[in-house]
Amino acid sequence: MSNLFSFSLLRTSKIDEGVYSYRLANVEAQHDTLTNYGMRDRLVFTFELAMDDRQEQLVQRFTVSQSPASRYMRFMQMLCNAYRTTKLDLRELIGSTGMLTIAHSQDEKGNVFENVVSMQPSTKETEEAEDMEHGI
Repeated sequence: MSNLFSFSLLRTSKIDEGVYSYRLANVEAQHDTLTNYGMRDRLVFTFELAMDDRQEQLVQRFTVSQSPASRYMRFMQMLCNAYRTTKLDLRELIGSTGMLTIAHSQDEKGNVFENVVSMQPSTKETEEAEDMEHGI
């Protein structure tokens, strides 16, 4: 239960840095979302993480961008590397499992965010992704 009497204007991480077992619960496309840079499309990944005695949700939101330096493209590169492919249908990954690594980042205001920095899908899903790429 959260303490409603404790408040901070700064965001803190809810999940510690580390390696966690995951299940990708959902991938959602959000079209024409208002951002600081106007209307943009976003992808929202929802992971279920196995913690010691409980399950936590980790939501990762990405503004779609083709810039190689963008947070979105860095995540998609990591995802493609994890599945050893250059092309994915993200909907087919829903329900997949494996291990992921979370690291924290901090913005200029001091807010702390969780970021998925690496993934190791379960072997079965990795093999199925390779089969899909090769048309098997």
